[in-house]
Amino acid sequence: MSGSLKTLKGSIAMGNVTREAQEAQEAWDTHYGEGRTFRPLGDVELTFLRELVPAPPGGGHALDVGCGLGDLARHLAATGYTVDAVDFAASALSTAEQTPPASGTVRFVQCDIERDPLDGLRSSYDLIAFRLSYAFIGDRTRVMHRLRERLRPGGAVVVITPVVAGVPADRRAIALDEEEITLLSAGWHTVERRDAEGLAFLVLRDPAPGPVAYRGKGRPFPARLDRCGRRGDRRSGPGATGQVAAGDMGAARRQERRR
Repeated sequence: MSGSLKTLKGSIAMGNVTREAQEAQEAWDTHYGEGRTFRPLGDVELTFLRELVPAPPGGGHALDVGCGLGDLARHLAATGYTVDAVDFAASALSTAEQTPPASGTVRFVQCDIERDPLDGLRSSYDLIAFRLSYAFIGDRTRVMHRLRERLRPGGAVVVITPVVAGVPADRRAIALDEEEITLLSAGWHTVERRDAEGLAFLVLRDPAPGPVAYRGKGRPFPARLDRCGRRGDRRSGPGATGQVAAGDMGAARRQERRR
């Protein structure tokens, strides 16, 4: 059993960030530094992971995007995956690294999944997971296209997320609505959806060819998530990934504001 921490050289390490991005990173570092966390893995989630995306015979490789304190990464490692767990909050990763998995290997990587080069990650994964983090991605089209290229044939993307219908109005930003879920699902030939105690548990396989737009949105800072609670609170909330990025989703955001 082992764990390690690596920083990918890119926008975080070299300072090539916007003021908004820097503020977001500092806010998440403060959030985790104060001992805050989010909903722990539930029994239903563990069952779905075991039944729907078990590690291949002989072991596989998994990428945990927005890993936070590393609960999912450690679980995947214990079930046979070798895991790269990425987050852009240094305080989350330094805490996560202190608890090694019961078995297997987790490599914790400080990385902005939207903007940093991904050269330090593996070229292919059997499983790519977003647990409570997908709603926080600003440029979803860029991220999903980057990561789809790294999904092995026969592999799966798992998105575990709160849904708008199940959260208070003031926490809408941490959840996906049905339109967002439909757009996410449209990029895949095979989609399976389960309910995990109020969370949508999506398994996406066999990416469709050609470009797909996933719809982006601004990401809330931790200050807007006060109701997510401190360590041990079981209410849903996200893990942090990189900053809101400009680019190919800018027009989509402008269109959203006109609706």
